[in-house]
Amino acid sequence: MNRWCVGAGVGVLCVWSFAGWCQSLRLPSYISDHMVVQRDRPMALRGWAAPGVTITIQCGSVHTQVVADAEGRWRAAGPSLRAAETAELLVTDGVATQRVTDIVGGEVWICSGQSNMAMPVRGSADAEVAAGVQMPGLRAFATTAKPAATPQEDMPGSWSRAESPQVLNWYATAFYFGRKLHAELGVPVGLLMVAWGGTPVEAWIPRPVLEKLPVATNFLRESDTYAERYPKLMEDYETKRARLLAQNKQEELRNLRRPHPPADNPTLAAVQFNNRIAPLVGVPVRGAIWYQGEANAGLPRAAHYGELLTALIRSWRDLWGEEFFFGIVQLPNFRVPQTEPVEEASGWAALREQQLRVVRSVAKTGLAVTIDVGQEDNIHPIRKTEVGERLAAWALHGVYGRSEVVPCGPLYRRCERRDGTIVIEFDYAQGLHAKGDRVGSLAVCGADRVWKWAEGRIEQDRLIVRSAEVPEPVAVRYGWADNPPCNLYNEAGLPASPFRTDDFPLPESSSPRR
Repeated sequence: MNRWCVGAGVGVLCVWSFAGWCQSLRLPSYISDHMVVQRDRPMALRGWAAPGVTITIQCGSVHTQVVADAEGRWRAAGPSLRAAETAELLVTDGVATQRVTDIVGGEVWICSGQSNMAMPVRGSADAEVAAGVQMPGLRAFATTAKPAATPQEDMPGSWSRAESPQVLNWYATAFYFGRKLHAELGVPVGLLMVAWGGTPVEAWIPRPVLEKLPVATNFLRESDTYAERYPKLMEDYETKRARLLAQNKQEELRNLRRPHPPADNPTLAAVQFNNRIAPLVGVPVRGAIWYQGEANAGLPRAAHYGELLTALIRSWRDLWGEEFFFGIVQLPNFRVPQTEPVEEASGWAALREQQLRVVRSVAKTGLAVTIDVGQEDNIHPIRKTEVGERLAAWALHGVYGRSEVVPCGPLYRRCERRDGTIVIEFDYAQGLHAKGDRVGSLAVCGADRVWKWAEGRIEQDRLIVRSAEVPEPVAVRYGWADNPPCNLYNEAGLPASPFRTDDFPLPESSSPRR
């Protein structure tokens, strides 16, 4: 076996080659027709050929020659393209020639996560409008890569342009994000669509990084023993399925999940990093957008999500050798609407808090709050336009310097106890208001930590919280539930993130799934 080792700072990641020598000239799948390359950055060109062969590269007026190494790999820096500048790439080894046409300079973004990122445009609320789009400058790379036990050098895939009907198969969140950027910036946008449904964050983190994280110890053990546990998992599955069939419990049957065969399990440690991120390492990008967390939303696991997501961001940045931007979609509202002042055991609330904490602690990150676009009975809410456009608002402000664009809804900054109330201050709170008669999902507690419903009054973009039942409040929570009726917004119409002012220990397990 031959190996290509990459990545300083996060351990050595060895990418196993395909069996045998690469005898013919070949390019990785993302270097293909209609590709968007990050503008004003040298193209990162690479490929395979017979060992020792001289490779001649022509792109526009730039000619380069490199020699394939002993394992048949070659790398070269191509020219930089300005925004909307087009080019054609010719690569030859003297026998075969690879031609890549319709390359364009623009803004390139990785679009990753689990099923809510992968949800296609055709399933979104605005699919009918999206189906008629004609934006040849908005482009996406799609792949069918399977889970991999080790990091890969390439993956199957191709680029397409935003012209119906193929756009209906694009990731909805990515499409609406890219459409907004394309319209506002007036430059081409390339979306690298590399998500997979049902995957935990641990599947997207390099194995050497996971091994250094104490919070990943249990997950690694479960992942590494999956193959030996698989026969028993299948036996239990068949037993339960037979029982549900006999009882004609159709809803439970629909929710019953057949265990993945070990070689095809997309949820194991690092397998998604290996098959969908490793092949892109070194490709110049502006940043990444990330919609994931549902698979990690049970307690106590959710309470450690921030550490894992921070490790993911830093490991990807280390491998790329740059601190690229990273936009995070906060989990929306889901399940039975809130009935108690606080749902102490809400794993979804705990995970939202972790996502907020990452944005507060990791540079060049942003948050798209979606607490108002979820659905009680659908883990895949259809309002993806708001999700994509809220990510775009963050990017326009924080990445592209559009100071007039509000990047986010109100984010909790600090609080102060004052005369039987707690005064809450936010960032991005200009024009703070509640939609409806009162601020929803507010709770306070005293020293006894018994939560009571609270009232909120807005003064000068601050929230003053009180409850007649708690004369000496010590803490406030807003939206601490799976599906809270949150209704705080800023003047840009962006919702406030749920938050808590306390650091009380969270329960060790989540509420039963409803």
